[in-house]
Amino acid sequence: MRTCKHCLRFPYEKGMDKVLHVAISFLLVLAWGCAVVHMPKWVVLLVAVPWALAIGFLKELYDMNHGGEFSWDDIIADIVGVVLGAGLMAAVFYL
Repeated sequence: MRTCKHCLRFPYEKGMDKVLHVAISFLLVLAWGCAVVHMPKWVVLLVAVPWALAIGFLKELYDMNHGGEFSWDDIIADIVGVVLGAGLMAAVFYL
């Protein structure tokens, strides 16, 4: 496993990285939902999910091109965060 130049400054366990991916993806979905409250609710969900997933995918591409590795585990953590965020938004919108 390769280490990045930031690991010495910000040491954290691999599990914490996944928690951060889940949390940030969750917050990205909620941020999009709060930013476009004037749109129909189904459109908000339809746009928020791929938008947040694209951010996570682009982050992995950035890592790959800047000395890190592309991590499918991080993508799975992003998907978990997006599903949780979309579930919460759907619950708020439709309940």
